[in-house]
Formats: sequence, C-alpha cells, structure tokens
Amino acid sequence: DFLVYRFKPETYWYSLPLMTRSVCFSIIPVLPSVYLQLSVFQLVAVLSVAGSLVWRPWRVRAANHLDATMGIAMIIFISAATNLTLTSNTEGVSEHILSWVCMAEIMFILCLPAGLAVYVFIAAAAGWKQTQWRYMICHYKPASAAFARLVKL
Repeated sequence: DFLVYRFKPETYWYSLPLMTRSVCFSIIPVLPSVYLQLSVFQLVAVLSVAGSLVWRPWRVRAANHLDATMGIAMIIFISAATNLTLTSNTEGVSEHILSWVCMAEIMFILCLPAGLAVYVFIAAAAGWKQTQWRYMICHYKPASAAFARLVKL
C-alpha cells in the first residue's frame, strides 16, 4: 500500500519506474568511464522527466510540476559537469569558451526560479477570474442546510 498511495489510481504502477531509476542511479558510479557515467545518468534523468511529464503520476498537481522541475535541474547540472570534465581530459578545447558555457548554464539555473515565479503568478492571475463552483453551499443556517440538501438531489 505504501508504494501506491502517493499516485493517482490510474498510475498505480509508477512506483516501479521510480525504483528502477533509483537502482540505475546507484549503479552508475560503477561504470568505468566518466563520460559513460554522465551519459547514462543523463539518459536515465531524461527518461524519468519524460515519464513524469507524460503520465503525471502524482496525486497532487504541484508534485508533478516539482518532479519535472527537479529532473530538469538535475539534467542541467549534469550538462555543466560534462563541460567541466572536458577541460581536464581533452586537448584543443578552449577553456575560455567552456568557462563561458558553464557560466551561462549557472546563470540559467539561477534565473530559472524567477522565471517560474513569474509564470506561476501570471497563471494564478488568469485563474482568479474563473469561478471554481456554481453554487455556494453553506450549512450554517437551517434555510441554507435545506438549500444544500435540495441542490444535492
């Protein structure tokens, strides 16, 4: 029961991909090459984010968004790590260019929360204009309780 209670009923099976992702992440450090480790890590992270975006398995909508955002941030950090490993093992690659690429990725990571906050604010402002219910049902007074029973029929 503890494996499926966080997910929507139609995606009860999503605990299996999560456990598979965890096993893959724990096996990756055993791989011999740094480039192979980073490539497999990115592949697993991209597949995980894609699955999270396609199936939206979590019961809470914000959890789906958080899962996708954290996965994308993890992919960006691994991309930055890939750039940093190139400077120590590859000749002919300009360290100046790679430093600018890493700086751009770090600036993107730092600006991403502000952009997401603006997006959430705009989406919330657009959603405030819409009414989520048709009737306000209150059981405080006897007449309201009778109306609530009437509407419930």
